Amino acid sequence: MSAASLTPPVPSSYAAALASIAAARPDLSAAFDGLGAGARLSDLAADGAVLDRWLAAETALTPGLDGKAAAAFLTGRIAHAVCGVLVSLRFAAGAVPDLHPVDVALVREPHRWTVGALSGVTDRYALRFAADRAETTPAADDPGAALRLTLDRLHRPLVDALAARRLLGRAALWRIVSDAVASAYLDAGRRAGREDAARTEALAILRCAGCPLANRQTSFVRVESGCACAAEWFVSRGGCCRWYTVPGQEPCATCVLREPEDVEARLRALLDARAASATA
Repeated sequence: MSAASLTPPVPSSYAAALASIAAARPDLSAAFDGLGAGARLSDLAADGAVLDRWLAAETALTPGLDGKAAAAFLTGRIAHAVCGVLVSLRFAAGAVPDLHPVDVALVREPHRWTVGALSGVTDRYALRFAADRAETTPAADDPGAALRLTLDRLHRPLVDALAARRLLGRAALWRIVSDAVASAYLDAGRRAGREDAARTEALAILRCAGCPLANRQTSFVRVESGCACAAEWFVSRGGCCRWYTVPGQEPCATCVLREPEDVEARLRALLDARAASATA
């Protein structure tokens, strides 16, 4: 794929791009305003207290999580933030800055979400980038490959720190990150009207032989509604958040533990419900 296929006609500065992302995705927060009081990704291995606090925050937010589920939830929450911001930047600015774990700090903060008539409060990770990184862009003929390398190295300290505690294995943790990569590409591509190109670039990342993000399960599936009046692409997950281990809960609707036919039926029911609501 050529780099031009995902480059906007009028390139924006990273700061302007982040402002547009925040307007479209209020669940994401990022700024090139210095690392401040955040915890740098590069410090996770040396500073166990940070990881202790973050894992405890997961169990406080979702009572009943065991250690493995807390690690899965934490990985998913951080990957959602990192992938969501950087993949959105890929679409809004055409590339991502040259970032390393020492350049990125995370701040855990409460966030009020709204979906239709429903709302609530959860936690999110706000990203703070070293201010001088706003002026950098990796020299690469393939910006998608450059983004893959950035995502690899930014998530590695978290994966290594959690794996060292033997909460979850590295493969399981990387699969959760890979799912976040796929979700971020699908969302950003859909918002930009370039969903096909986004899925193609995402799959190049997810099928890169020997790369941490590579696995054979994370992918995309197109589902048609029962009336064939609507169709949508969804992420076919390769990782498991372990929600089913919480007392009284069952596997998520799109859980990798469910049979593909079961997942597709549940997604089709979702599309049918949306279609019925739209015509009511």
